[in-house]
Order: sequence, then C-alpha cells, then structure tokens
Amino acid sequence: MPTLTLSAKAGADEHSEAQHIRQAFLVPEDTKPYKSAKKVPGQTAKDPLHRTVSAARIDKNRILDGLDGVDGFIVKIVS
Repeated sequence: MPTLTLSAKAGADEHSEAQHIRQAFLVPEDTKPYKSAKKVPGQTAKDPLHRTVSAARIDKNRILDGLDGVDGFIVKIVS
C-alpha cells in the first residue's frame, strides 16, 4: 500500500499539513462536516485515503500514476 509520509517537525515544508492531518486523526469529530461518529480515512491499510469517489477517475489516476491495482493510500505523520 503506498504511504504518504509527512513531517510535523518545525521547519519542514509540510509541517502545517502534517499537523492538520494529525489533528484530524486524533479528534475527527472536530473536522467539518461535524459528525460525532466520524472516522478519518488514511490511518490504516484497511481504511485507506482515496482521492476521489469517481470510479472512472480512480482507474485513470491509477494508470497515470503507475499504481494500477492499488486502492488508496495511507498517511504517516512523523515528528
């Protein structure tokens, strides 16, 4: 499963994005739209993050990215 690794270290280019995603993973009920039993995808291979819900676009993206047959990816935040 492809993994997007983001650094939450101060000074890292993706620091803000990593902190935002980490907060969404830790407190998903604070994300929009508000919903009490929300799970933010991308933390595990069983619940990967998908870029789109369009089946045709997913297939096209897989071919363009060289990831044909891969269904989503997980996000790893490092400190």
